Amino acid sequence: MRIVQNFCTQPRKYADSEGRLVIELEPNDDIQAIIKKYEKKRINWWDEECVFVPSKSNERQLYFRRHQPYLD
Repeated sequence: MRIVQNFCTQPRKYADSEGRLVIELEPNDDIQAIIKKYEKKRINWWDEECVFVPSKSNERQLYFRRHQPYLD
């Protein structure tokens, strides 16, 4: 397993940050364990979120959508 991209950027002032986490898989990686380790669902509106997106993932890469709310 190797992390290819991991970022979260704010598109404009006072906006929530959006980004992605892309993990490149190696042979014999446990996909479900990796998803469980990195996926973080939002419980409260102020929590960070990292959600697995199966439609953008493939057999070589796992794609996660990241979200961080703007807190002043």
